[in-house]
Amino acid sequence: MKKISLVILAVLLALATVLASSCTAPPSEAQGEKGDNPAKGTESTTDAPDTTDGESAGDSGTVKDEETTLPENTDSSNDETSAEDATEPDDTDEYDALAEKAHAALIEPDEATCNEISEAYGMDLTWLDHEIMESGDSAFVFCFGEFDGWIVFFMPTVMEMIETKEIAGYEFSYSNLFNLTCYRDGVLCSLEEAYENGLVSAEDIGKAAENYGTIQRYWRLQREMNRE
Repeated sequence: MKKISLVILAVLLALATVLASSCTAPPSEAQGEKGDNPAKGTESTTDAPDTTDGESAGDSGTVKDEETTLPENTDSSNDETSAEDATEPDDTDEYDALAEKAHAALIEPDEATCNEISEAYGMDLTWLDHEIMESGDSAFVFCFGEFDGWIVFFMPTVMEMIETKEIAGYEFSYSNLFNLTCYRDGVLCSLEEAYENGLVSAEDIGKAAENYGTIQRYWRLQREMNRE
């Protein structure tokens, strides 16, 4: 009986050993599986930041490129504006061009003719010449046309009143009252009378008006530049 008890006890110990070994195996496998999962999780976590960083770097690089090109475009527009400003004519160019036209429009009768006109008027007349023209003083008698021997000249008065004369459809204006007179061979008459009597043509009046306007514009520009 005692032997049987020992045998049973040995069997029970063997069974206990087997059960103990079988119970401890799954936890180790489970731990192994859990060990694998953190590794996988680490890999996925590592990949995600890499992708995000790559996209952010690309965006910021594009922004930098845009920011870099903007000042270049702005500078380019400024250069174009400067180039355009450089091509614009200045006041000196305008003055020189108009001065040349005004001197071409002014006619200087010879001394004998000037004396004849003064005698016909009964007074000494001071005539504008090219040198006096540069002074900007318009208070002179000046000739601005000669047609078929008829000399057309301007004579201002001291009456300060803007006056405009219209002859053959062309206008002549001045800040004071003035006369437009024609002279030939001792005969004096107004420009209106000369046109009405066929002594000068409408074409002659047009040429005279062009010369007159050029001289007056030149004087106005002289005054404006002197004020500056």
